[in-house]
Amino acid sequence: MEICLKIKKVDKTNFAPFGEFHYRPQGKISFECERFNWYDRITAVDLGVASFGMVSPSYTGKFEQVALEQHKNTKEIYIPLDNDIIIVVAKPDAFDKERFHAEDFAAFHIPAGSMVIMHEGIWHEAPMTFASRANVLVIYRDKTGQDDKQLIEMKDCNISIKAVL
Repeated sequence: MEICLKIKKVDKTNFAPFGEFHYRPQGKISFECERFNWYDRITAVDLGVASFGMVSPSYTGKFEQVALEQHKNTKEIYIPLDNDIIIVVAKPDAFDKERFHAEDFAAFHIPAGSMVIMHEGIWHEAPMTFASRANVLVIYRDKTGQDDKQLIEMKDCNISIKAVL
């Protein structure tokens, strides 16, 4: 089965089923001076002990999702630092059904300098990019990769997932 997902420009509404989206500092400035503005508590995420990592996807010329992973007990945060990214996500029960449904999957264009916080259980994997390379800060509960990770290869499910412009 092939699922082609139109890449959507992310916003708070269309990403809500999968988590939170925050685009650069918005709202009330907590502290302001000549040198900087401080925006306190853009959001709060209970992660316990947090782990900070970095993923650096490269442009491959295609936006095909070859695998997806799931963390049932933690949120995962992506913050693209220098270039925009594309992420493919799926609802927690997307692989529990007899047939795959395109509405359980989505592809989003995430601008550099913004942040997405994926809910527990959301299927995802390393992002893709339009740029030659992107650096993405990844934050989640410490040891999630060892203690709370399920990985599915799309070829093992006889499914092809492509994100298209």
